[in-house]
Amino acid sequence: GKLIERVLLLRTLRDNTTQTTIFEYSRRRRTQITRNVDDQHSVQSSKCKLYSDLLLIAEAQLVKIKLSLESPVAVMGDASGSMQVAIRTATILLSLLTAVCSAKLNFFNTEMFLPTFTPKTIEDVLTLALTTTAGGGTANAAGLVSYYDNKDVIKTFVMVTDEEENADARIADGTSTRFFDLFMKYRAEIYPAKLVFISFLSHQHARGQMYSEFQSANV
Repeated sequence: GKLIERVLLLRTLRDNTTQTTIFEYSRRRRTQITRNVDDQHSVQSSKCKLYSDLLLIAEAQLVKIKLSLESPVAVMGDASGSMQVAIRTATILLSLLTAVCSAKLNFFNTEMFLPTFTPKTIEDVLTLALTTTAGGGTANAAGLVSYYDNKDVIKTFVMVTDEEENADARIADGTSTRFFDLFMKYRAEIYPAKLVFISFLSHQHARGQMYSEFQSANV
């Protein structure tokens, strides 16, 4: 995790390096600006080299990761407004899980939406983390609707969320539902899938409202 964060920081620094073009009549002034630009290019080259080196290390670590999640796996990512602060970290986790488990991936706020591409490499993970934005309400069930409506058999669902569910989703027959009820319908009608929560909570030892609901039902 820390390695990916460092690689992401270097990627951001590399991509955000500004180029300055200034025209001056003073010959001395022009020489000084040229030297500064040359120095900037030198620093930029160093950043690119370090980024490339760390990227190779991260790719090597990625292929070593093994998770005992029963396939097929579906990963659902909370991209609602309440996840604004954590969206990059959450997207990194989602993308890594997708790459490692060859999982299906979607995001949701009040509706489900698909990523622009499926991440398979560390470079993909970083790109998705930098381009995915958070906004809107939180209808966790929206991430599950398509699997239920299409009767897709998924054996393990992974939900990355802050568990601040505050909106219903709507299934094909028009019924409005929250995540707990829809997941129980999925298990009863399609497949008794397992569910893993990766939760971003306000306190380290807090118990999320959605996890608590499943615990209370002994699921």
